[in-house]
Amino acid sequence: MIWEYIYNTEFVAFKDCHLTCNGYCCTMNKEFSILSKITLPLLEDEYSYYEQNGGISNIDEIKKEEFTLLNGKNLTLYYLICDCKGLCNPHSMRPLICRIYPFIPKISYKGECEGFLYASFFDVIYNDTNHPCTLVREHKEEIFENLKEKLEPLLHEPKLIFAFKVLEIVYSYLLAKLDLTQDINTLNKKLEFLLLSRKAWNNENFKQEITQSYEKIAKNFGEFL
Repeated sequence: MIWEYIYNTEFVAFKDCHLTCNGYCCTMNKEFSILSKITLPLLEDEYSYYEQNGGISNIDEIKKEEFTLLNGKNLTLYYLICDCKGLCNPHSMRPLICRIYPFIPKISYKGECEGFLYASFFDVIYNDTNHPCTLVREHKEEIFENLKEKLEPLLHEPKLIFAFKVLEIVYSYLLAKLDLTQDINTLNKKLEFLLLSRKAWNNENFKQEITQSYEKIAKNFGEFL
């Protein structure tokens, strides 16, 4: 069972790394005006596993959202609204997006890992030299090697391939609306607006691209939604 494997695997493990960055991954200490908590997305299958196994006791705000692709296929996402600041209880129940932070894989439609992107949309304004996470700045290549090996079982699962592809597409739409030459404070304000309004990707081109991605993956793996 893929979720059992995921929840029993340490994809990125560096002892006490939070001490080197003030726990950035769990606090995202930005100068946002409205966003103060971290939103953790879960596929419906992951949420079912998470819930059946007790979840995280100090996360009590959960949201559900349903999407319909242009081809009529339906996708359900759950969001854990996290304010644990690294003290999630139990830590072993943190979701996939936390386990692979600070990166997500870029996946081909055939399930091949073609590189990596930053795992959080909060991080799109950074680069490898100014990223707040110490692991990005100092251990990137080591993490890539570990992730390529440990993520391999996931890349046979079309729903996960699709999820990673959706994140990659949203990432590209966000970047298209940001001028990375601006100072960090200005970028943070623009990024917060884009995330709250969803204006970066709330358009027909995005819907078409997402639907086409689904169909390309389904062509290789069969229907999965």
